[in-house]
Amino acid sequence: MSKSKYTQLLLIAVLSFKPLHSMDATEVVRRADLHLRGETSCTELTMRIERPDWTRELSLRAYSLARDYSLIYVLAPARDRGTSFLKRENEVWQWLPDIQRVVKIPPSMMMQSWMGSDFTNDDLVRDASVVNDYSHSFLSDTTVDDQEAWRIEMVPLPHAPVVWERVIVTITKDNFIQRRSEFYDEGGELVNILTMKNVREMGGRMLPTRWEMVPVDEEGHRTVMEYQSVEFDIPLDEGFFSQQNMRRIQ
Repeated sequence: MSKSKYTQLLLIAVLSFKPLHSMDATEVVRRADLHLRGETSCTELTMRIERPDWTRELSLRAYSLARDYSLIYVLAPARDRGTSFLKRENEVWQWLPDIQRVVKIPPSMMMQSWMGSDFTNDDLVRDASVVNDYSHSFLSDTTVDDQEAWRIEMVPLPHAPVVWERVIVTITKDNFIQRRSEFYDEGGELVNILTMKNVREMGGRMLPTRWEMVPVDEEGHRTVMEYQSVEFDIPLDEGFFSQQNMRRIQ
């Protein structure tokens, strides 16, 4: 083999090799999203809403199937028990047991507060896709708890169901765990910061089990979600996510 031919083949081999750091930002976000939710899951968690003069706690059970189906039940306190939220593809409903009615949540209300918390309806049922509704680009490298991580800017695509001007996420490099999100409004102002802490094994994978959402301009306001248990890859199909199942706690 001639020297020039050998050099050409070596160059092709080098260019064909794609190490971890050569992945594009969209692939990193996709892996992080899949790591958090799996194909199917059932999660037991508590949500504590903190305000300067009061605190409220909810117990929740949430089911999901891929990105398009989710069902959330409020288990406690007693006055809210039975309230549920259903997402099927692009439609979202709420079951109100006090008045025995299913209410459809329009897209215009997806950014409204979920049950009085600092999370939005969209945060909980994920109407917007962090993979499909944004463009993604690397901003910088950083560290979280001594782990190397990427900072990635997500900008909504035209006509995507997103109100944020941009979102900046921090994802660890070794295990694709999202650890922080910063949400910016149309004026470029930082509105909310979500930190994801207490990474430990749950459901057979390493997960952040404490999520804290803090609105930056509202002193003393914070909402904390803590995972109690998670099961992944459980047998669920589309039929489970029905208005009939909204009416009864599974």
